[in-house]
Amino acid sequence: MGRLNPSTESPGVRPPISLRIAAASAIAAVQERDSIVADDMLVLRRAGLIEAEVDGELVALHVDNGTCYGFNATATRIWGMIEEPKRVSELRDALLEEYDVPPDVCEAELVDLLKDLEGDGLIELRAVAD
Repeated sequence: MGRLNPSTESPGVRPPISLRIAAASAIAAVQERDSIVADDMLVLRRAGLIEAEVDGELVALHVDNGTCYGFNATATRIWGMIEEPKRVSELRDALLEEYDVPPDVCEAELVDLLKDLEGDGLIELRAVAD
């Protein structure tokens, strides 16, 4: 007998656990990626990077997972700015002073970078209590 077509399987049959876990992981990744990064959030570096600057750009090795990162000049500048915790708004304002970029573009690219860094476990974005 052949395999059942998923559309004809009985309603009580659940997909294999590995498929359910993969789907849950994908949903969580999308939700995390779409999370809001607010102006007043604090950006904190996490420990675990061995880093060196090469020709004005950062090369870093994540000690825990062995991933090697190459930061462009702007990402290197932002990484330097968060040596001490900073609010997202402080980073944005400083970048607008240093770079000739429209505010909306600056903010969008900063948020994208921060989400990437957070997703890789390099920073923490923390809500600040008033």
